[in-house]
Amino acid sequence: FYRNEKLAGKTPTDNSSVERKRLDDFTAQTTGFRLGGPIIKDKLFFFVNGEIQRDETPQPFDYATYNGAITQSDLSTLTDFLKSNYGYDPGGYLDNPSETRSDKFLVRLDYNIDNNHKLTVRHSFTKGEAFKRARSVNSTINFGNNSEFFPSTTNSTALELKSSFGNTKSNNLIIGYTTVVDDRGSIGQDFPRVTINDGTNRVIFGTEPFSTINQLKSKILTLTDNFTIYKQRHVLTFGTHNEYGTFYNAFVGNAYGTYTFSDLSSFLNGDPSTDYERSYSLVDDVSGDGTKAAADFKTLQLGVYAQDEITVNQKLRLTAGL
Repeated sequence: FYRNEKLAGKTPTDNSSVERKRLDDFTAQTTGFRLGGPIIKDKLFFFVNGEIQRDETPQPFDYATYNGAITQSDLSTLTDFLKSNYGYDPGGYLDNPSETRSDKFLVRLDYNIDNNHKLTVRHSFTKGEAFKRARSVNSTINFGNNSEFFPSTTNSTALELKSSFGNTKSNNLIIGYTTVVDDRGSIGQDFPRVTINDGTNRVIFGTEPFSTINQLKSKILTLTDNFTIYKQRHVLTFGTHNEYGTFYNAFVGNAYGTYTFSDLSSFLNGDPSTDYERSYSLVDDVSGDGTKAAADFKTLQLGVYAQDEITVNQKLRLTAGL
């Protein structure tokens, strides 16, 4: 599936004297496939599914609409200053496109062990990346690397065994294991977040403040088993559901510092900032992912249950459980 600005309508208007224009350049592309079939006739089957998504949306800015006094020449001076003095590239500010990338894959095997037992094994993989670039507006100049990069990877595996024992008993066993890594960070190099006031307007560059240390890792193992007995008007179910999880959640905002300057010359001249804030770990000297200043814990949930589904008559069914 593919779409761009030439496959979209022009901008609408109720004024016949205003020319309708095409949307700014963008792309939305999704490629996918499905394939399935037998490995052993009537016995073992496979299924594979994949989907790859690539979307890009422009966020153009007309500098003539900026309300402040800082010129594009001033911004060029600022960029050169950051590169020569700190080795930092703040990125652009006229068009900071947002991007979404996603890769999804599923593999599944179905095995008819015999007439009474069927086994299913499946694994899914999802990797997503979002480039959430801040756009410039008439009151704020946002350099492109003052933005959020959000990658997320999920792996999920499940094994399911369905069994029947005559016409009166059955069992369903499911074992699952899922890992998730969300590793939010900055698009550019690590750098303090800086705001330069320009009257009531402002110029912003540096690492997005909530993306300095922001990481979540989780691993969850589940086991569920349901044994069912069919007895005349009763369907009796005895089961257990259990979960074991480990979690690492690190979040320290403003780990590289957030600074505000009264004007551009104050920053270029090395004058003190008018305001600053910085957060840091009290248990180690790590100013990034991997710090011990994180919630690092384990959970265990054990559950057993029983229920009776009673068919009183064709119009009434009762379920009692514990």
